[in-house]
Amino acid sequence: GGRKRKAAQFVVQTLSGNPHLKTVIFSPTISMCEKIYDELPTPLRETAAIFHSKISVMDKEQILMEFADKRPGHTNVVIATKAFGMGIDISNIRNIIHFSPTSSVLDYVQETGRAGRDGQPAKSTLLYNEKDKELHLFLLDKTLERLEHELKSESKLGENEVQALISVERSKKEKQLDSMFEYCVASGKECLRNFLQRYFRIESNSLQYKENYSITIRILRWLWLNLLLSDKPTSKEFAINSCCCFCNPEYSHPLSRKAH
Repeated sequence: GGRKRKAAQFVVQTLSGNPHLKTVIFSPTISMCEKIYDELPTPLRETAAIFHSKISVMDKEQILMEFADKRPGHTNVVIATKAFGMGIDISNIRNIIHFSPTSSVLDYVQETGRAGRDGQPAKSTLLYNEKDKELHLFLLDKTLERLEHELKSESKLGENEVQALISVERSKKEKQLDSMFEYCVASGKECLRNFLQRYFRIESNSLQYKENYSITIRILRWLWLNLLLSDKPTSKEFAINSCCCFCNPEYSHPLSRKAH
């Protein structure tokens, strides 16, 4: 539709203005990754790669090595699903663009945290439209259909037990999705740091979040405790005068901050 074409135009403009900066573009589906790639002008396509779960392990390794500049061949842009996941540590990624909101705040923070790990300026952009939620709900339906089929064919659970598990999983995922879209509309209306801290305080009470919570808190500390201003920060008491466009409308860059 028109909204996705406008989003694709934004991506092209961003990449054209900084063609040599390492960029990861996250998309919720493989088909959307391919459409974004097709929208790129030829010079940009020559330095771009698509990364998702259905490509071979060999192809994934080659893309990552080229993206990290560890072998001949030059890849500046990776268009990826969430398959470009944890454990990938390329320090000099300068841009993260989310072509659509993620399915949870946790995924969003972790994917955003892949930018600027070398301590140099980096930027993350989230493109958002209310209709994006319909796509995520559609994908959730498909995921739960597969899960229901697996439970019925591979477990000894009865019909009522299967439906109860599916209902619990749906409720959990829909709650995570609702929180992500609340974050999307919170920008400019409330402090985003407070939003994230409140969200992860609540989620950390759930045992399955313990490991991911600790990882995410490290990312949040990196973003907001002025760790970029010191090679060897000695205290967690570093703070910033402003952290988002709500706290300071003139906020322009994560490095334009001062410690209290």
